[in-house]
Amino acid sequence: MSAFRKVFLLVINIIVGVLPNFAAATSRPFHLNGLVKVPRTNTPDDHYKNAILLSPTFSYAKETSATFGLFTLYQFKPKKAGHLTRPSNIIGSGWASLMGQFTIGSRHEILTTGEKIYLHGQFNYRQFPEYFFGVGASTTPENKMTLSSKAFQLEEQIYFKIANRLFIGPQLRFFRYYDLSLTDASAGYHLTDFYGTANQNNIGLGLGILCDHRDLIMTPSHGYYIAGTVTFHQPLWGSDFNFVKLTFDGRKFFDFQTAGKSVLALQFKTELNLGDVPLTELSQLGGEMSMRGYMLGRYRDRNSFQSQIEFRQHLVWRIGLTAFAGAGTVAPQPSNLVRLNNIKTAAGVGFRFNINRQDPANLRIDYGMTEEGGGIYISFGEAF
Repeated sequence: MSAFRKVFLLVINIIVGVLPNFAAATSRPFHLNGLVKVPRTNTPDDHYKNAILLSPTFSYAKETSATFGLFTLYQFKPKKAGHLTRPSNIIGSGWASLMGQFTIGSRHEILTTGEKIYLHGQFNYRQFPEYFFGVGASTTPENKMTLSSKAFQLEEQIYFKIANRLFIGPQLRFFRYYDLSLTDASAGYHLTDFYGTANQNNIGLGLGILCDHRDLIMTPSHGYYIAGTVTFHQPLWGSDFNFVKLTFDGRKFFDFQTAGKSVLALQFKTELNLGDVPLTELSQLGGEMSMRGYMLGRYRDRNSFQSQIEFRQHLVWRIGLTAFAGAGTVAPQPSNLVRLNNIKTAAGVGFRFNINRQDPANLRIDYGMTEEGGGIYISFGEAF
């Protein structure tokens, strides 16, 4: 048995070890209108204080080498928002690596008073040489090449409340890629061997539906989150490629009656792409948010699914630890995603430091491990 498989099984045993308490933790009634009692009226929350937090960051991963940067977090509520309105957040970041990579961007989850409108989006600009192994679930480390590009990415979802914590609304995607190049092609590949590698604008318009019953957005301890989107990229509105992107993200959080000190978190997400999908828009496996330990894009294809389980335990003061494991794959057809021989696995442990006692927000340091090695990830907020 390889060292990675031993670590993977150890992490699973740690997580499963908490499950004997699961029945007791979930024996209370489950209500679709949320698991946390809140006031019936949305009176102003006079005790909530907006907060701005800054932090330098350092991390190391195989795909970036050492990185140095700055994270900033703004947590806030609109004026006159009450207890029924969860805090919003805006996270900004910028970093550079010793490999010549550079990125700057922001992501946000903003709720208006009474949660009548929910804004969910991100933007970033990056100059990013990255390792590229080809397309499919069977690529090997020996296929490693360097794919360089410059990109501007903007994604915004505007959700409108139609019921208690149920939202629906339009979505806009604008992704511009240019100056793509492929080097170190030891496997004999050339950039032109892959579809959709010229300078391009991918513009998508679509619709999303969201059911968000988490108690908190950045550090949920109970509740659930279900989101689905369908986005059409069409030459009619300026897109260089004609394809449809479908996404689904489901999460569930269990608090073992510990006021958020012991939490089991589950996630399943999938992405399907139909039509003329360029290389830049293929589904990717890995990264700091899912399948931690695999570099983002280690495996890529038209379709993907990724799942993960994580146990989060508060220790003392502002400090906590986590153990997590994940499984997923990519495939050219959705039906191929269920082939067990293509499933990839990852596991790891993490450190948490709560930087805001009033509205918990964790500085997250994770080490993820796979059969091909591992990586360190530093960020604000949980992975999911």
